[in-house]
Amino acid sequence: MEESYGKFIQAHLSGKDTNFCLAYFLTMEFARSSTEKKHEEVVGLFKDSYRYFETLDQKKIQSEAEVKAEKG
Repeated sequence: MEESYGKFIQAHLSGKDTNFCLAYFLTMEFARSSTEKKHEEVVGLFKDSYRYFETLDQKKIQSEAEVKAEKG
């Protein structure tokens, strides 16, 4: 866990895609939880996690735009 967390922090601080980093971190923790996880499960979790974080970002951007529109 410490190694993957370190990679996440390094990637985040270097300005790489934060959503990718979060999805990667969750996926690595999921993969470590059991050695019997299938590759397809791990890849599926990564894709789902990434889409989830992207959706959260889009909702945040939309909310901020709505607040600005109300003020302006």
